[in-house]
Amino acid sequence: MDSFFNVYDGQTILLNSQTKGTPYWNDDFTLGSIYENGVLLTNTILLRYNAYHDEMEAKINNAEDQEKIINVKKTPSFQFKIGSAYFKPIPTVDNGLQYSQVLYNGDNADLYKVIRVNYTPKIRATSSLTRDVPAIFKQDITYFLVTDSFLEIPSSKNRAVSIFKGYEQEIDACIKKYKLNLKDEKSLLRLVRYYNALL
Repeated sequence: MDSFFNVYDGQTILLNSQTKGTPYWNDDFTLGSIYENGVLLTNTILLRYNAYHDEMEAKINNAEDQEKIINVKKTPSFQFKIGSAYFKPIPTVDNGLQYSQVLYNGDNADLYKVIRVNYTPKIRATSSLTRDVPAIFKQDITYFLVTDSFLEIPSSKNRAVSIFKGYEQEIDACIKKYKLNLKDEKSLLRLVRYYNALL
């Protein structure tokens, strides 16, 4: 059984075979790269993204040849590639930083994905008629259209169309013509590529 301390609410979280879900975007450390302002620093490091704590973890060998896990400092100048996925910190409304996966980089508009993980602790059975409910980590995904600002893409078609200022009719027609589902990542990629072609 593994456990770690939740710095946000002081709760010890247990990870065991009964826990559903995971706090990580990638459970296993994966060969990755670290960039500083777009310049490659290393491409021989093992990385893992802890989406629950919004931390990038690196596995390194110390002087005694033992593996050590460190949290890489979150700063706007550092970007990360884990496998083929590219992550960078973006500003939040409270002047903090949140890691975001860059799904598409266009000439005029980008598509970002923010992965948050919520934790619900185990609920023990209160009688012989009920049973334990296991602890759960559940992902909550938000997509952003990035131009001069970050605009959250609503899953509702009518609300989503309104963020594509000046091109609402074309975007609405594209969604209808190709039957795009705005909760589906592939559909969003197709829509943002189309939007770039309009700009």
